[in-house]
Order: sequence, then C-alpha cells, then structure tokens
Amino acid sequence: MTRPNARRALLAVAIVVVLLVLGLYFWPRAPQRTAGRTPPARASVAAQQAGAADAAGAPVKEARLLTIEDFPELQNAPPNCKQIVLWHRRNAPAWTIEKNMDAQAMMFDETEMACLNEMGVPDQILVRAEAHRKVPQPAVPR
Repeated sequence: MTRPNARRALLAVAIVVVLLVLGLYFWPRAPQRTAGRTPPARASVAAQQAGAADAAGAPVKEARLLTIEDFPELQNAPPNCKQIVLWHRRNAPAWTIEKNMDAQAMMFDETEMACLNEMGVPDQILVRAEAHRKVPQPAVPR
C-alpha cells in the first residue's frame, strides 16, 4: 500500500468514527430523571383494601393466603390429599400440582384417592395420583 492510499484509508476511518460519535450523541434518548426524585407512590391493592369500606360501610377483609384453617372439611383428611386440595383451592395450575407430586414422590392409597375424588380435584391430577398408587407388598417369610 502506498503512502497516499494509507492516508485516504485513515481519513475514511476517521470520518466514519466521527459520524458514529455524532450519531450516538444526537440519538434520541429517554428523558432523564432528576437525582433524588422518586416517582409518585401508588397505593397498593392491599393498602386500598385495608383502609377501604364497601358501599354498605362494612370494612373490606384484607387479602391473605388461604391456609388449612380456612377449610374445616380438610382437618381429618389424609396428608397428601390435604396438601393437593389446598394447592388446588389456592388456584395453582394442575401441571404445577403434578410437578410437585412428582418432586415429593407422593404415593396414594385407597383413602387418599377417595378423598381426592370427594374434594373435586381436576381429572388430570386424579390420573397422575392413580399412576402413583401404593401397592401392597408381599410379606417376607422369616
């Protein structure tokens, strides 16, 4: 490469770099926020429910997670049935319940299957529970 060609190439690279820097400098950007300024606070749903009253003047109950105490019919249920029904009543998707059943290696006997049928869990969960039935093992002779 001769010396004049090297100068032309160097000049072309410099022009491209300058145009790139100017383009980035003038590129439209989001408005900047001032330091220390916080956006206006939005009242949360729970705060609105806690301080609000309905049209009749009665206070609205605070939203909370459902627990086993909210379902007295589950007090005497078998443990696996109790857990699955509680997940279902908390509106957990059936596929999530199935994954949890597999992860916890839940096995189901006759009373747990009857409980699941009685409590009205989705068929998808019943099929998975049926696939994980406890099978009585033969007695080992001594």
